[in-house]
Amino acid sequence: MSAASLLAGCRLVADAAWSDLRYAARGLRRSPGLTASIIATLGLGIGANAAMFTVVDRVFFRSPPGVIRPTEVHRLLVHTRGAGGLEYTQDRFTTRDLDDFRASTSGVAAVEGYGAPQSSRIDSDPQTHTVAYATSGFFSMIGVRPAIGRLFNTDENRYGTPSNVAILNYDYWRSSFGGDVHVIGRTVHIDTTSFTIIGVMQPHFDGMDVDAVDVWAPLASMPTGSEGPWWDGEFDVVRLFARVSRGHDAHAIAGRLTVRYRGNREASPAPDTSAWIEPAPLLQARTSLGLGRDNQRNLAVATRLGGVSLVVLLVALCNVSSLLLMRALRRQREIGIRLALGMSRRRLTAQLLAESLLVAVVAGGCALWVAYTAGRVLREQLLRDVHWPGTVIDTRTVLFTAVIAVTISAAAGLAPLAVVRRSDIASSLKIGAAESGRPRSILSTALLVTQIALCTAMLSAAGSFLQSLRRANQFDLGFDADQLILFQLWTLDESRINDVVARIQALPEVAGVARTAGSPLTGQMDPIRLSNGSEIPALLAPAYSHVDTNFPRIVGMRVLRGRATGFVDQGDSIAGVLINATMANQFWPERDPIGDCFWQTLSQHGCLRVVGIVRDLPWDVARPGTAMYYPVATRLRPHWFNGIMVRTRDRATAAALRSIQKLLASTPTGALRPPKPYIMSEHYAPQIRPWRIAAELFVAFGLLALLAACVGIYGLTSYEVAQRTREFGVRITLGASAAAILGQVMRSGTRFMSLGLAIGLAASLAAARLLSSLLFETSPYDPLVLIPAAIALGAAVLSAGLVPAWRATRVDPAIALRAE
Repeated sequence: MSAASLLAGCRLVADAAWSDLRYAARGLRRSPGLTASIIATLGLGIGANAAMFTVVDRVFFRSPPGVIRPTEVHRLLVHTRGAGGLEYTQDRFTTRDLDDFRASTSGVAAVEGYGAPQSSRIDSDPQTHTVAYATSGFFSMIGVRPAIGRLFNTDENRYGTPSNVAILNYDYWRSSFGGDVHVIGRTVHIDTTSFTIIGVMQPHFDGMDVDAVDVWAPLASMPTGSEGPWWDGEFDVVRLFARVSRGHDAHAIAGRLTVRYRGNREASPAPDTSAWIEPAPLLQARTSLGLGRDNQRNLAVATRLGGVSLVVLLVALCNVSSLLLMRALRRQREIGIRLALGMSRRRLTAQLLAESLLVAVVAGGCALWVAYTAGRVLREQLLRDVHWPGTVIDTRTVLFTAVIAVTISAAAGLAPLAVVRRSDIASSLKIGAAESGRPRSILSTALLVTQIALCTAMLSAAGSFLQSLRRANQFDLGFDADQLILFQLWTLDESRINDVVARIQALPEVAGVARTAGSPLTGQMDPIRLSNGSEIPALLAPAYSHVDTNFPRIVGMRVLRGRATGFVDQGDSIAGVLINATMANQFWPERDPIGDCFWQTLSQHGCLRVVGIVRDLPWDVARPGTAMYYPVATRLRPHWFNGIMVRTRDRATAAALRSIQKLLASTPTGALRPPKPYIMSEHYAPQIRPWRIAAELFVAFGLLALLAACVGIYGLTSYEVAQRTREFGVRITLGASAAAILGQVMRSGTRFMSLGLAIGLAASLAAARLLSSLLFETSPYDPLVLIPAAIALGAAVLSAGLVPAWRATRVDPAIALRAE
C-alpha cells in the first residue's frame, strides 16, 4: 500500500470519527436533562474512586518517588516474640547498630537511615512541618540529588559537634520560599535552633514514609531529650535502610545483621535471643509502622471505603446503563430509519460508542474536580497526623481517572448496543411516537434490581456505623474527661514540682490537683503471681501506676466494691492497691478479689492486697485493659512523680487551661521539655474519629447510591408510562379509576424493589464480617439497623416512582387513542 493510499485511508477514518463525535454531541444536546444526569452520576461515581485513589495510592501502592531502583532498597525491621508467641515489630535502631551493620555488610550492601521525622515549628509559621535528620550517605544510597545547592557531608554530621545545615523539600521551597533560587545561605529556625540552608532537594522526593518531609538536616543535629546524648548507642533512634548490591541475597545479609543486633544486646538485663532482622520491601513496610494506632484504624476504614467507592461506581454504572438503554429504546424508530437508509450496524455501533467516549471525557473532567475537592478532605480526615505533599491530583491520578472513565462509559454503552443488534427494520418503522404494549427490557429491570440491592447493602453499612458512632460518643469513660487537664513536668527537681502544683492549686478555676508517676492513666507492666500460684508474664500482666492519695477523687474514680481511701500506710509488708473491673474479671473470674493478695515478682513489695475495685479508666476506648493503682503517700513519692492531673470547676475548664499555660510559661520549672497541658477529652477525640469518619463517609456514599437508584426507578417508571400510554387511555375510557391506574403502575415497581431489597439484605449479612472489626460495640447483624435501612430505601424508591405513576393517571384518553 502506497503512502498516499495510507494517508487517504487515515483521513477517511478521521473524518468518520469526527462526524460520529459531532453526531453524538448533537444527540446529547437534544436531551440535556438526561445528559446532565448521566454526566453527574458518572462524575460523582468516578470522582469518589479517584478521591480514594489519592489516599490509597500513596499509602499502599506507590514506592517513594525519586528513589533509584527502589526494589533494591529494603527497610530493616526488627521482629521479637513475646509471651504466648506474640510477635512484635519495630523499625528503630541505635547508632551502635548502624555502625556495626555498615561494618558487617561492607561491599555487599549500603546501610543508611534517618531519625524518625519530627513535627517542628519553622520560623514564625504557625503550622508545623516535618523535619527528618539523615545520615551523610543516605541520599547517595537511594540516588537522589539536590535541585540547587548541595547535600551535607560527613564533616557536618559529627555526633556532639554537628553543623546545623538544612536541605529544603522542593514543594516546601516552592510554597514557603516562592521558589527563590537565592535561598541558599539563608537562616531558618527549626524550633529553637538556627539552621543554614545549603540546598533544595530534587522534585518529587519527599521521604521514604507516607509522611512527607519538608526539611532534611544532619542526623547529628537531631535534638537531645531528657535522656541525654542519644548517640551513645543505648537508644533506638534511627530508621535504617539497606541497598543490597546486585547478585547478593538480602535475606542472607539480614542473617548477618541479626547476629550483630543480638550481640549488641547481650549485656542488657533481659537479652532477647529470639529477635531477628527482616529486609522488608519499601511498600510492605511503609504503612505497618510509624503511623500510630489511631491512623492504623483509619487506614482500615480507608480500605473498606475503597470497596464502598467501587460499589458506588457499580451503582453509577447500572444507573447510566439503564438511562442509555431507555434512551436507545425510545430511539428504535430512528435506528430503524437509519438502517433502512443503508447505514451499517457497525457504523451505528461506532456512533453509539462515540457518545460513550464523549460522555467519558466530560465525566472524567468532572471526576477530577470531585477528586481534587474530596481528596483533600479524605486525606485530612483519614490520616490527620500525616503531613501530605501539596499535590492532590498528579499524573497517576489523571491516568487512573481516564482509564476508569473510559472503561465505565464503554461498559455502560454496551446496553444500548444490544438494542442495535436486536433491531428489526420492519418492526422499528412501525413504532410510533406514543408506543403501546408493556416494556419487555429484562436488562433494564436487572440493572435496577442490582442498583437497589447495592444501595441496600450500603445503607445498612451506613446505619451500622451511625449506631457505632452513637455508642462510641456515649461510651462511659468512668470519669468526667471534659473537666480534667493533664500534663507532665519533665524535671527531676521535686521542690519545683511542688511549687508548680501549689500555684496551680491556688487558681480560682481549679478544684484540685493530683500527681502520678509518669503519664496519667498509663503505666508499666511487670510479671505478677496470684495467690493461687498462677504466674502472669509481663506482656499479659496489668499496667500499674503510682498515684497520690488525691488521685481517686480528682479523677473521679467510681468505686464498684471496697474502698478507695485509707490504704496509704506501707510500713508493713502489705501494700493496698486498687484494681479495675477488667482485672478483677480476668484474674478473679469466680470469686471476689477484695482482701486477696498477689505479688509482683520483680518488685521489693510484699503482698499487694486488693482494697478496692474501680471502673475502668481506659486510655484506649477500643481496647480496655487490666490496670492497678498504687496509692503512694507524699513521703514515699518516687523522683519520677511528675504527672499532673488538674480537676477544674464547672464551666471553667477553658479558663483553667489558659491560666495553667500562662503560669507554666512564666515559671522557671527547670524542665528539659516544655510542658503541654491538654484537656483529657482531647485525647479521646482522635480515637472516636475513625467511627465518625466511617459513619459520615458511609452515609455520604449510601445517599449517593440512593440518589442514583431513585433516578433509575424514576426513569424506568417514566419509560413504562410512555410505553403504555395508549393502554392507559383505553382503561380510563372503560372507567378505570385513578387509584387503579396508580396501583397498576406502582405494582411492577414494587416487585423488583422487593427483589432488590431481599438481595441487598442478604449481601449485607454476607459482608458483615468485613465491617465487624471496625464497629464499636455494635453488631452488623442488628435488625434495628437493617430493617430501618430497608424501610428508608423502600420509601425513597417508591416515592421516586410516584411522579411518573401520577402522570399516568392524568392521561387524556382522546389524545392517547388518536396516537399511532
